Amino acid sequence: VEYTVAGRMTAGEIPPVIADVAGHDGAGLSEVRSAHIGALAGAPIRRPDGSIFGALVCFAHEPRPHLDDRSAGYLTLVARLLAEQLEGEIEDVDDLRRQLERVELALEPGSVDMVFQPLFDLTTGAVVGAEALARFPIEPMRPPNVWFEEARTIGRGVDLELAAMDVAVSRLAELPAGAFLSVNLSPETVVSPRLPHVVAGLAAERLVVEVPERAAVEDPIELFDAVQALRAGGIRLAADDAGAGLENLSHILELRPELIKFDVSLTHGLDADPVRRTLAASLVVVATRFDALVVAEGIETVGELEVLRELGFHYGQGFMLARPGSLPLPDRFDLGSEAAG
Repeated sequence: VEYTVAGRMTAGEIPPVIADVAGHDGAGLSEVRSAHIGALAGAPIRRPDGSIFGALVCFAHEPRPHLDDRSAGYLTLVARLLAEQLEGEIEDVDDLRRQLERVELALEPGSVDMVFQPLFDLTTGAVVGAEALARFPIEPMRPPNVWFEEARTIGRGVDLELAAMDVAVSRLAELPAGAFLSVNLSPETVVSPRLPHVVAGLAAERLVVEVPERAAVEDPIELFDAVQALRAGGIRLAADDAGAGLENLSHILELRPELIKFDVSLTHGLDADPVRRTLAASLVVVATRFDALVVAEGIETVGELEVLRELGFHYGQGFMLARPGSLPLPDRFDLGSEAAG
């Protein structure tokens, strides 16, 4: 009955106030009379754009002769107040629906593409591996981190990361023999029971899982156990963005990653900044203590490259060496010619 009255009232088929339903000669009130309703008054709840959200309707079992247009005006005011309160919730629901639709689209086959940025040995110039970087060639066009952050916001972060990883590992055979493939995963995905199924049957010794040093870790013990299980299967761990979040350097000490990646923000201008240079040197010392390899991210100048080699960095990546792109990877980078130039 409520839906019938609300719908017909907002459509203008029945008036907003009926003081005596039994005595009203309008059509469309048979359901109301059969429900033993003697009087009613209501008002539509309108959104700011004029569209109807619903209606506020009050019923009485007996006729109410005092009901008039003033009663309708009062309910209209109350309906307006309700609309203002509901609008924020409606917008939140609409925004959540749009987010869900976008992430569902991103999870469809073909919605995630992959580019690869080579990592080079800074002693020999040989390519040693590649970092897989997700791209989303779908609308809306926006950076990958925005897609992953939105997926995490609605609880689908693990789904999207694993979907991207599945695309990345499908290209493993196209890498040069012996080169490793590095994939970026959040701690939440690393501890997911679904991850072992994704890596099952792969050449685990050629896989490196990168975990951002700054990522929030809900349960350090659970993360440690998950990392140990990956290691037992042959997969190596890389600590990404090292040095950018000093408060989380304890992750490196606890997880003992096989690779430590020096953050791009610290690589830039390294050759002209004694503080950055000292931090880089300290990282090499720390890594040496547990036989980890240090990787410099974001190398863009010859000066940065020369200092990193002097400090003992093992691997490097950056636009000067090679930009992210499609496979196949270059075989090597000529360190000698760049240093000479």
